[in-house]
Amino acid sequence: MPKRTLVAILIPTSGDPYLFDVPDTLDGLQQSIGGGYIETVSARVGDNPVTLIVDEDGFSKGLPRNARASAFDPYGRLLVGDALMVGPVRGENLTSLSIAAIEQFRAVVPSLVTPGDPPLCDIGVGLVEPEDATS
Repeated sequence: MPKRTLVAILIPTSGDPYLFDVPDTLDGLQQSIGGGYIETVSARVGDNPVTLIVDEDGFSKGLPRNARASAFDPYGRLLVGDALMVGPVRGENLTSLSIAAIEQFRAVVPSLVTPGDPPLCDIGVGLVEPEDATS
């Protein structure tokens, strides 16, 4: 059985954010943000609910602030370290970003890097609109 992946955007503290498929495992999520315990933060990209995954101990580790990721937190909290943006939590599961969320992210952050910049419908496994997502 193939491993499930999530369509996600990595928002590093420096450099351009990029779109990729991340393994939907604790280890895969931890590795994408540099290790450590993960914390989920409910956020929004325009009208689209999303989830930011950050290092729970980022402040105590002295990780650099992530102004770009912090801009998506509806409560204006300061986030530190690299952040991973995925779709909203459904039940107990994370979901992939929707096409609408990716397009709205790109409208706000035009420097988004995609693999070969394919059409959004060709990006990867699990890229579906939220109403079509299965649990």
